[in-house]
Amino acid sequence: MKGSIIKRADRYMGKVYNKYQQKYIYVYDSNERECKRKIKELVKNLELDPYNFNNMQENKDNLNMTISEVFDIWISSKINCSKSTIDDYISIRNKHLTPLLNLKIKDFNDIVIQKFYSDILKSSSSSIVHRVHKCLCAFTNYLYKKHIIATNYMDFVVLPKKEKVKHTSCSGADYLEILKKLKECNYQLYMIVLIAGNYGLRLGEILGIPLKNIDLKNASIIVEQQVIFEKGKGFCISKKLKTDTSYRTVHSTTTDSINELKIFIASQLMRIKKERQFNENFNQDNLLFFSDRGTVLPGNSVERYWRKFKKENNINPSLRIHDFRRYYATYLMYNNVPDKIAKKLLGHSKVNMTEYYQNDNDDLVSNILSNIDFKIQK
Repeated sequence: MKGSIIKRADRYMGKVYNKYQQKYIYVYDSNERECKRKIKELVKNLELDPYNFNNMQENKDNLNMTISEVFDIWISSKINCSKSTIDDYISIRNKHLTPLLNLKIKDFNDIVIQKFYSDILKSSSSSIVHRVHKCLCAFTNYLYKKHIIATNYMDFVVLPKKEKVKHTSCSGADYLEILKKLKECNYQLYMIVLIAGNYGLRLGEILGIPLKNIDLKNASIIVEQQVIFEKGKGFCISKKLKTDTSYRTVHSTTTDSINELKIFIASQLMRIKKERQFNENFNQDNLLFFSDRGTVLPGNSVERYWRKFKKENNINPSLRIHDFRRYYATYLMYNNVPDKIAKKLLGHSKVNMTEYYQNDNDDLVSNILSNIDFKIQK
């Protein structure tokens, strides 16, 4: 850095351009020699402290703010960020960042973060640490770009090795046994699991199926909306799916599922017609699945019924409704469906995600070929 001096009236003005802050810093003195000395000292200080942290009153105030205060300012500034990402950051703040929130920014560094991660590992998994790290990286990058801190501490933090997630798989025989038991005790849940395993849909996509999007002739379902939970609104219909490739047309893997779907649609239409005699707004979204009041069927209610069913029937507690989507992906693989087509049917954006969903354990996918007659519509 270099400075320059000019004389103005009865005093000298020196200026140095700080390329880091992208602005000029000025010094003044009535004596030219003294002004040069101030310029020399200023250049030396700026080279040691390019953001002028030690001299700026504004930065001193920022450094004395708590992480909680700056975090709220950061969240409110993310106007171009998706709502789901902001909700995720707020969730991480409330659930995991509590030990850091009252810490002042000046006391926030890589040593503190590293110790914080070690404490998380004592009670949680490494995947939680990675999730928290993603949030703190974005937050610390904000502090660094705003020149609130001189160093991005996340560059020096070491992350624990991420544990490989073990997903629960379901064989063909187990799947058919589950469907048999569900049909006897909870017909609506039976249909949800049937669609999950035979069409490969996510739970939100299943609950968001409108009747007009079901083509019984071609045994297909058009996926273009889902049920999500929004703070302040509760469970509602969203036209925005997980990825752009989630908008798709899916086909059934069995003729039995098509017949079951015909019967279920007929019963739902009769129920809608009967209820609309008393309430014209009953199931106004014309959904395949709906609550007793004719509103969107909440996903947490479905999960609650599923947990109760598993407990009563001695089924693996870790088996999720989403795992039947993995079953569908595995079935496609065992029937030699090309990965590109399987990716499209599952609504994945990348083939490696489809491969991740597929299970090559012969014992876990036993009876798949013998129990289901798969047919793809072209």
